[in-house]
Amino acid sequence: MCVQCIAGATTVVAGASGIRVWLRAWSPSWLTPLVMKRITVVLIVAVLFTSSVLLTGGPPEGAAAAQ
Repeated sequence: MCVQCIAGATTVVAGASGIRVWLRAWSPSWLTPLVMKRITVVLIVAVLFTSSVLLTGGPPEGAAAAQ
């Protein structure tokens, strides 16, 4: 795994963790333990999708042909 991939994945994980902590600190009335578990699962799935599908460490598609 390249450094850019690791940095991107780390940023996404930190963002999801920050959202989760912010929700817990904000503590709205609808945030029950069950809802918090569901939000955590959704955040984990979003992190896995974002870091594996949306973040790429390779060059842009046209860059290899231009060289």
